[in-house]
Amino acid sequence: MRARTVVASMQDHHSAYLDGLQKLSPTPHDGTDQVAANVARRRDELEKLRSAMGQKAVLKTTKMIEEAAHEALGADLARDVVLEWRAGSGAAHGLTWQLFGTPGTTRASETDERGLASFQAGGSYDRIVNGYMAAFRLTECGWRSLRRRGR
Repeated sequence: MRARTVVASMQDHHSAYLDGLQKLSPTPHDGTDQVAANVARRRDELEKLRSAMGQKAVLKTTKMIEEAAHEALGADLARDVVLEWRAGSGAAHGLTWQLFGTPGTTRASETDERGLASFQAGGSYDRIVNGYMAAFRLTECGWRSLRRRGR
């Protein structure tokens, strides 16, 4: 069930990406069109299978990270890993809230008439080491699990 949920999410994102490629220019995209048609066909097949089995779950990556961290690192560290995941996700989406209030982040200008100010954020290994180590450990445990299940 989880595998189908992950694949459904991947196919949705893949379709959105292919749609963007097709809209990029008026030039025909024969190869992209073929891939898009194949992904659409596979999405429909998967959705019929999931519907027949009563599967309605959608992928919630934060929940997936939480479960993996709980399994790999235990309950105490799982909360920390989820917070690292959320901060990294925010950064990946161009959000800056995870930097506010951290050492090395300072206001660089006065507040303007709209209430906005510029900030500067300094970098350090201290900021990324926990996220890196969590990702490393979860990946290590994931590969170990895959090897064990593949026997």
